[in-house]
Amino acid sequence: MDRAPPSRLRTLLLRLLTATLVPALLLGLLELGLWSGGYGQPTSLFMAVGQTVVTRPAYGVRFFPPTMLRDTVPEALTVPKPAGLTRIFVLGGSAAQGAPEPAYSFGRILEHMLNVALPTGRFEVINVAMTAVNSHVMVRVAAEAAHLEPDLFVIYMGNNEVVGPYGAADALPSRSSSLPMIRAAIWLRGTRTGQLLAALGRELMPDSTGASAWRGMVTFVNHQVAKNDPRLARSYDHFRTNINDIIALAAAAGAPSLLCTVAANLSDNAPFAPADTAATETYERGQELWRQGKLDPAWQAFSAARDLDQLRFRVDAPLNQVIRDTAASAAQVRLVDIAELVQQRARAGSPGGSHPLLWEHVHFRFDGNFLVAHTLALEVARALKLTLDPVALPTRPACAAALAYTPWSEYQAADWTRGLRRRAPFTAQTGNAERLADLDRQLAALQAAL
Repeated sequence: MDRAPPSRLRTLLLRLLTATLVPALLLGLLELGLWSGGYGQPTSLFMAVGQTVVTRPAYGVRFFPPTMLRDTVPEALTVPKPAGLTRIFVLGGSAAQGAPEPAYSFGRILEHMLNVALPTGRFEVINVAMTAVNSHVMVRVAAEAAHLEPDLFVIYMGNNEVVGPYGAADALPSRSSSLPMIRAAIWLRGTRTGQLLAALGRELMPDSTGASAWRGMVTFVNHQVAKNDPRLARSYDHFRTNINDIIALAAAAGAPSLLCTVAANLSDNAPFAPADTAATETYERGQELWRQGKLDPAWQAFSAARDLDQLRFRVDAPLNQVIRDTAASAAQVRLVDIAELVQQRARAGSPGGSHPLLWEHVHFRFDGNFLVAHTLALEVARALKLTLDPVALPTRPACAAALAYTPWSEYQAADWTRGLRRRAPFTAQTGNAERLADLDRQLAALQAAL
């Protein structure tokens, strides 16, 4: 008797299995072969060394070409976590990392403050922030940190959401803008097979990335994004999803999150894009209003100029609104409005003067890091239901002494800032010459005090 022909559904299933299982099997065999042959390198952020877990310096290979890698902050954690230890992770970009010097970041100051003000416990603040990264990177970092017994996440990011990996102004413009495809690409780059494919791509098309080496902010000067660019809206959507996923990862590990708005220099940092006359004119209008003592309209103009700036190195108003909305709707999340706190201090300054808390567009002076740490210390206590007397928190001079922040440290930070301002995109900014002259005066005064 002849057999009945297979049903159409069965045929389709067989074809589907053939089309998926066979390639998956071949890729699995390739991955196993590359592992066995010693090709490639691990791409997790943390690696075990005995009972200690340390951060991997070259973690960024998962997101950048080797020539553009930025190092992580060296950190070491004991696993399992010792009894009585409260472990806090700080996530974000270079401002959270503590540029120009992570040893004086708000995370380091926060750790000192908590251990002084709450001596009955012990606090450990782990800085997993990185220069030039955004939420696409930090969601992977959070997934790893969630397995290391966290008690709290501090999330301070948004400045690199457009210019960072897979953002609208990514220096590697060939990368996908679809969130599922972005996450698939990041996963693939974590495999030895993905590393082989990336290496072959660099060999066959060495100029295809458009960025052969890390040159700081100069890397992105030709990647401008207008306010009405549809890619910008996608960046906001991705940020919202990634932030929610980070919060969910923390919550699943039993850790609440402090979600911070992000500060930007509005009054002392003109728009970066030199041809963007609308942004520059708005900024100059804000300065004139400020000189007239009309503070509210002045700050509205400064904010509008920042949002119009097509070189998007600073968090804009919509990104900070995503942060506020997310904090308002998520469980186990407290909003810490750092942007408003810093703006209030800046408003008390004089027109044309240096920003009291920021070195340039986003990076904190020591006073800025101290203010953020002081604010976070109180919020940490509330989130973890600890009793903390604000009077018990160490003063700014005490923190500087404990962290060995000296006039030489201040000189190095000012000199680093001068180096930034001597390069694009700062060189095209309105008023940059005056700011360089002011830095020279600061450096001369600091040098005389050494």
